[in-house]
Amino acid sequence: LLAAHGAADRSNLEFDAQIGEALVTDLKPDCQYTAQLEFRKDTTKSRSIECNFETRVPPPTLVRVTDITVTTAMLRWWSHVGPDAESVVVLELTRRDDGHRVKTRRVPVTAAQHHECVQVSGLEAATNYTAALWCESAGGSSSQKTCLFETQIPHLTNVGVDDVTGTSVRLHWDCSDPAAVFNCKAVLRLLAAHGA
Repeated sequence: LLAAHGAADRSNLEFDAQIGEALVTDLKPDCQYTAQLEFRKDTTKSRSIECNFETRVPPPTLVRVTDITVTTAMLRWWSHVGPDAESVVVLELTRRDDGHRVKTRRVPVTAAQHHECVQVSGLEAATNYTAALWCESAGGSSSQKTCLFETQIPHLTNVGVDDVTGTSVRLHWDCSDPAAVFNCKAVLRLLAAHGA
């Protein structure tokens, strides 16, 4: 096997000619190869025939989401192709409730067998998301790896009471992230004491 782009050549691999097939392992992912095949018996050789192929782009592995907040999340994964392959990891976020694609990012792969991470911001509070990741290069696309996560809901702070009368009260509160309470509802539960 002759490899392009600096992968090691594998020469003189011998297999039983009667089987009619051979499995070659430990090839470099996302690499172009030329296979040259011939029959040999002692010192006599057949005509050599060549075929070209390219190994597939491996998908990202160990995909996970960490550091989830009200509006951000950190996506982490391992890439298994090198920067010489001019590969990118495509990250696509969709809301699970309606399938709306929220974000698409293309992240260059910086090193072979390398841990990558991207912080995604501008997410909605208390929303379920699907993160899909796959590798793309000149050799095509890998299969997708998905991860599910839910953003946090903002925290209430500084709850207070104003304007108490015999039959009413005005409550006020602050929020840990006022911009993130868009589409959130404040739910009040009143508990009466002493026979009310």
